[in-house]
Amino acid sequence: MDIFSFFIFFLGSLKSAWNYADVPGVKACFNLYPLHGFANQDPSTSPYRIYFDEDFVHTNDVIKVTINGTQPFKGFLIEARTKLSSIELQGRFLNTEDAVNMHCGHGRENAAGHFNNEFKDQVVIQWTPLKIIPESIKFYATVVYNFSTFWTGISSRRLDVGSTLTGEQLTDLLENMPD
Repeated sequence: MDIFSFFIFFLGSLKSAWNYADVPGVKACFNLYPLHGFANQDPSTSPYRIYFDEDFVHTNDVIKVTINGTQPFKGFLIEARTKLSSIELQGRFLNTEDAVNMHCGHGRENAAGHFNNEFKDQVVIQWTPLKIIPESIKFYATVVYNFSTFWTGISSRRLDVGSTLTGEQLTDLLENMPD
């Protein structure tokens, strides 16, 4: 291998190592499965949980979603979906001191992940629904303890998303919709 080829290979290796260490790869967006080359742990044995305080949220409200557990973790990827098998991601995640938003599929800012691989006890993520979602949503996450130990498909309880319109405004809107 000549010096130029070695240099290109070395830079590519550094970029790949940096991507996997510091932020989740976008290829994990669709199935929440990190490309670490190891099998995931059974989600029912996960030491981590996802929680929030609200039972109902209006469009454009911002809620705080927390991931924590009985042991620290190095990484995570979180999305809002109506069901785990759905490919349509819901809402928008905001950048916080604990998380960076990601662009998955055709959406923008529709997932959030870690931006460093340091151990953390919990992360607080901000999420906002951008539209009325007819079905309730759940937050689904992958949490990475270390490169070879991670849990995928961890889920929150359900959250209902509704309109910021009053009942009268919603009735007027529905009655005046073109056929």
